[in-house]
Amino acid sequence: MDPLRRGPLLATLALTLCVLAPAEPAAAAEPVRVVDPTAIRCAELLRLGDAERTRVALWLDGLLKGARWGPTDRRGDTAVGRSLSGVLEACAAAPERTLVEVWSQRYPGGPGDVHPLVLTCREWAALSPGLRAQVVAWNEGFAKARAPSGAPGFAVPVARDLAPLASACRRTPERVLAEALSEGAGSPR
Repeated sequence: MDPLRRGPLLATLALTLCVLAPAEPAAAAEPVRVVDPTAIRCAELLRLGDAERTRVALWLDGLLKGARWGPTDRRGDTAVGRSLSGVLEACAAAPERTLVEVWSQRYPGGPGDVHPLVLTCREWAALSPGLRAQVVAWNEGFAKARAPSGAPGFAVPVARDLAPLASACRRTPERVLAEALSEGAGSPR
């Protein structure tokens, strides 16, 4: 090859490699933090952020109700939409206790008129973002209680992206949210 043509060709190749190759390796995605709501101690719960504490507590409420309610129970007393202040105060007073121990003695107070098992996607979408997250966490805990006994343990992510579920719900607004969740709608991939 003519030496005059080789120089620009090599320069083009070098520039292409520089553009295509990353300057530094991509940072690894931060691992999703998981906790076991049935074993978490109050001290650890109190170190979580508000949304994370609420997610863990509501997942636990769903799990406990799923274990206690009959197969056709669809409406009942849930902690969705209730204040967790009494639970958090009890945890602060006894950080060595588990959330389960405190939960059984200081159930959240206030009105709790959201029924997660009968809520449609349209009704769920009309809730505040905080209540939407509570409903999903509660339903996940409830479903875990109803899962076959061979299902994996209670490793619960302290955060969950609800955008995929919201997208699935826009396509089927009259679908019952609990059914959509049980069939994997909006599951993290």
